[in-house]
Amino acid sequence: MTIHKSKGLDFPVVLMPRLTADEWEPGSRTYDTFESALSEGPESVFDKDLVAQDANEARRILHVGITRAEEILVLHVSREKNDTDDERPVHDAVESIFPESVPWRPSNGHLPIWRDLQECLPSNHADWTASLASTVVGDVSGQVTYGSENLSASDGRDRVITFGNKLIEGSIEREPENRRFSIDALTGPMTPNPALQHSYTSLEAYEECPRQHFLDYVVNGFSDYRENGYGGDGISQRIVGLLFHDTAEIAAKEQAAERAEWYAICERLAGQRRATYELPVAKECIDRYFDLDLSGWEIVDAEREFQLEVDGHELVGFIDAVYRTPDGELVVIDYKATERHRDIDENKQLPLYLLASRDLYEEPITRAGYAYVGDIGPKVEARSFDEGELDSVRAAVSTTMDQIKETSFSRYETGEHCRWCQHSSLPCGEEWRQEDGGR
Repeated sequence: MTIHKSKGLDFPVVLMPRLTADEWEPGSRTYDTFESALSEGPESVFDKDLVAQDANEARRILHVGITRAEEILVLHVSREKNDTDDERPVHDAVESIFPESVPWRPSNGHLPIWRDLQECLPSNHADWTASLASTVVGDVSGQVTYGSENLSASDGRDRVITFGNKLIEGSIEREPENRRFSIDALTGPMTPNPALQHSYTSLEAYEECPRQHFLDYVVNGFSDYRENGYGGDGISQRIVGLLFHDTAEIAAKEQAAERAEWYAICERLAGQRRATYELPVAKECIDRYFDLDLSGWEIVDAEREFQLEVDGHELVGFIDAVYRTPDGELVVIDYKATERHRDIDENKQLPLYLLASRDLYEEPITRAGYAYVGDIGPKVEARSFDEGELDSVRAAVSTTMDQIKETSFSRYETGEHCRWCQHSSLPCGEEWRQEDGGR
């Protein structure tokens, strides 16, 4: 499994091989150079440090891989004797191929990843370099059991190599007797367990319809096929929302306060994502944002990740933005670029963000609201929440997360949410359409 595909997943044991400087060597990749030149002009290629940018991306990807491990993390580097992180065979080979007549070309950097990892290892880590996991970490070690035999690491390795050679040669001898599995070995849960991590979006999906939650967050079911990939007009509201949210995040980091600057960021993102149809709609969202008073407020934070512990459960998510009003009050704002209106008095999202804010900011925040920049905007709905309301939401969310342990495909609820469901071709979707008068 690649690290990119592992995002959002956790495993008891994670093995990360090939952690060498040569394997993780950052460079000004041709695609990045070409894309930057097309979107921002040829001079931008020389203005940006694309190698440093790629090195940061490599470290981010490494962090994703490392944090997938719940209990045991095994880091592996293939290193010959006298090999060091300063030796770069692939880089040197490529350099030898290019003719000297090439006046300029993107260069590669150097990321001594194994050295950096060794410097960060905790004092109680185990070194399995020469022992093939002879040291026990938790309940994991290099003990090899074959049948009733306890083999040494070297004998176990030899047995595996011998078996592999016989498998290639087709010379494995079959045992004459037929063996059957005991039915006890096949018993167990017949449905996959949901992830231990929850988000507000997943909780909302479960409360609206357990079947939708099961399909989207437990088994990752495929969405319905739609003409043009999205709908008759070829516009995806989801992509529009992502364009606006990502534009707002980048604008906050770059301290871009002008409409034209937001346009430029959005155009760049749309070009990268080939979101031609969604770009004009995303720009309309930007226009509505600048029609709001909060566009002139101070942005304190944007797209802040959080982890909130609730009675043994972990709830994760991102706070879109934290603003400081002209009166000096901090307020949590969640952008809404879709057509759906949220009941600020009944919705649990904003109280959860306020609970998470307690661990993120020194100043207390008691006010939160929605900034509608979609077709139903522009408008901001915000209010303050007292301790009683926050405690009530915490208790309700804890109950919901306990119930999710029993989620299954068979349970569902029909309602207005079916209009937005990505699985409305199922019989439950037809049932809702009949209830709603065939719309």
